[in-house]
Amino acid sequence: MTSTASALRSGLTLSERRALLVLGDALAVLAAMAMALTIWIWTDNAWASPVATLMQKGAPRLLWLIPLWFFLVANLYDPHVASSRGRTLYGLLFAAGILLVLYLGLYFYAPRGTLPRLVVLVFLVGAVVIELLWRLAYIRLLSLRVLQQPALIVGAGRAGSAILRVLVHEVPGHFRILGIVDDDPGKHGQAIEGVVVRGGTEQLRALVAEEGVTALILAITGDLQSDLFETLLECQERGVEVIRMPTLYEELLGRVPIAYLNSEWILTSFVDSARVHDLYSRAKRLFDILGALAGLIVVAVLFPLLALLVRLDSRGPVLYGQERSGRGGKPFRMVK
Repeated sequence: MTSTASALRSGLTLSERRALLVLGDALAVLAAMAMALTIWIWTDNAWASPVATLMQKGAPRLLWLIPLWFFLVANLYDPHVASSRGRTLYGLLFAAGILLVLYLGLYFYAPRGTLPRLVVLVFLVGAVVIELLWRLAYIRLLSLRVLQQPALIVGAGRAGSAILRVLVHEVPGHFRILGIVDDDPGKHGQAIEGVVVRGGTEQLRALVAEEGVTALILAITGDLQSDLFETLLECQERGVEVIRMPTLYEELLGRVPIAYLNSEWILTSFVDSARVHDLYSRAKRLFDILGALAGLIVVAVLFPLLALLVRLDSRGPVLYGQERSGRGGKPFRMVK
């Protein structure tokens, strides 16, 4: 109980927030599936032996909808998207639409009576509504100060100002920024995006201890002074998370802040990603191929009509190829 209260006081890290989001989504999707199966039992008036009836009708075949749903809403776990009501609603409706089109394609090609239409429709509506309600509650949770991670920003220069704009305006709610530290005396007492520069880096230890800081956002693009480096190591040993500004920027917005990178960071990031994220790259490649195949199935149904419209609208072939440069400069031919 004490550790839970302490964790709440120290806020939730980005990884903990993502885990909470996945857990809530899983419960929402399972609730939607349970609701769909319950309605299936109700329409067949099979309350006497519901499990046997569902097994007889092939209900386990509908379970593939759950992993497919998670695949379609994978982009909703981007912090920039997860904190926006509009982007979340659009993503959920888009996923439901794609899944409905795919299912209807299977439904009309499957033998008559083997696939239920109403159950899938109930699942899709339930998944959108329940998950949307959960996501709205999640966004509301982001605004609770007790769940925001108390943090200090180290560096009040261009990089510090850039990450502050992101944290205050673009992806708010993840951190409770308690101040900025910078060794330029001319900046002391100034406010950047409403956050005050509270002193130099020599005060970092005291501020961390007094304010209960659990995250330090390092927004210094040049070389670190030895004293600051030792202070950061000491804070990290005490359990304070030290996050580099480019890493946090990329995690929140999904893009790299090129203007604030130095050659050392680029080289380190490249080497680390090549070593650590090889499995991730392979998994992403697999999902890209599966997503492309799903898209081709949808387009195949509409292709004759699209081809006719293209021919009526413009001259030349319906399909044509272009030479493009891919990963590592390897050329490939793209069909458009």
